[in-house]
Amino acid sequence: MSAHLKETDCVIHVAALTQQNIIRYNDYLRVNHAATALLAEGAIAAGVKQFIYVSTANTIGYGIKEEDITVPEDQPMRKPFTASFYAQSKAEAETYLLQQTERIKVHIANPTFMLGPYDSKPSSGAIILMGMRRRLLFYPPAVKISSR
Repeated sequence: MSAHLKETDCVIHVAALTQQNIIRYNDYLRVNHAATALLAEGAIAAGVKQFIYVSTANTIGYGIKEEDITVPEDQPMRKPFTASFYAQSKAEAETYLLQQTERIKVHIANPTFMLGPYDSKPSSGAIILMGMRRRLLFYPPAVKISSR
């Protein structure tokens, strides 16, 4: 991998196994953690300066809806995400990357949803479509904001 990254200043890593119906944790771990670690090691070996990892808000706690917001990344992962193999594998990748900060500058983005051209079904976009044309819409009371 590092041969392909020789002239690169920054790696932005967005690839992940996101399906929620896979029953073996190792399948998530192989893609979301092991492949991330291999890419990071290749970037470090090539002298890449920055590594940006797009993770998930499922790995961090909830913010508090008050003037003095508690930063979610300082809060532990909470239910139902603690039971999600996807969230667990992304959290392991984050932990690994944060341990590499002496070797490469690491930034972690924790978006709540990733939307694209095929998101009307069965992914995150389906949630937005469910809310369209509804008179009453329920949503969680807190926010997730990450500054890592």
